[in-house]
Amino acid sequence: MIEAQSWSFSALSTLATCERKWHMRYRAGLEEEPTSAQALGTALHAAMQAWWDHRSVPAAEAALDQALEAGHIDPGQHADACWLIGRYARYHLTGPLRDFRVVEQEADLEGTLAGVRIRGRVDAVLEGKDRLWVVERKTGKSWPEALKTPISAQPGIYLALARERWGPDVGLINEHVRTYRWIRDEHKHPPHDSVYVAFEPFDASLVQRAEAWIRLVLERAQDAVEGQRATVPVLNPWVCRSCPYQEQCLDADLEEVEL
Repeated sequence: MIEAQSWSFSALSTLATCERKWHMRYRAGLEEEPTSAQALGTALHAAMQAWWDHRSVPAAEAALDQALEAGHIDPGQHADACWLIGRYARYHLTGPLRDFRVVEQEADLEGTLAGVRIRGRVDAVLEGKDRLWVVERKTGKSWPEALKTPISAQPGIYLALARERWGPDVGLINEHVRTYRWIRDEHKHPPHDSVYVAFEPFDASLVQRAEAWIRLVLERAQDAVEGQRATVPVLNPWVCRSCPYQEQCLDADLEEVEL
């Protein structure tokens, strides 16, 4: 049953973190209301995509205007996001990606890893001097460890899938935009203080690590995925406090029996 499914990295990551949350989102299909931070991140992603499409701050700000008009972000978030996207633009006009060309935005990937079909979507594909680069953009309060040390399975998965689609001359760019530092002091905090870019060229060990992680996640949860037992909640306060399914979690055993 597992081998017959197509898995996204997000689904695998959720299953690895909490089986019950995976059940709620991917099997029961419960709606997930985005948090304020998630809504801001979505708006910033749209603005960054608009900037790369047009190399224009007004185009990026128009995307933020749409998010404000739709009620996805509030006026305070809109003001902060407009300020941040201006810094983002100034960084990339002189930064390491200034001469890169956009090949595709929101590019879909799919292939086979560890004997199962894996799919994903990268934020963009850029063309550099000697190769294509797939781009994974993230927003958050601090630099994630995955951008400093390749401890996550995600780089290996995306690199393998990208090579399957575009060939061997492809790498991964992790781009992280800080969303907590709203200090309007350009002298103390120049634009590069808000944007971090890391280049990840292809490394076979990253793919091997990703395949080992996929096998571990699916083997550990195989009987739950195949419906032989109920999924188990992680019951970790650091994970549970931000989970959108807290209220339904204790009733999930009954729901799973009815599926």
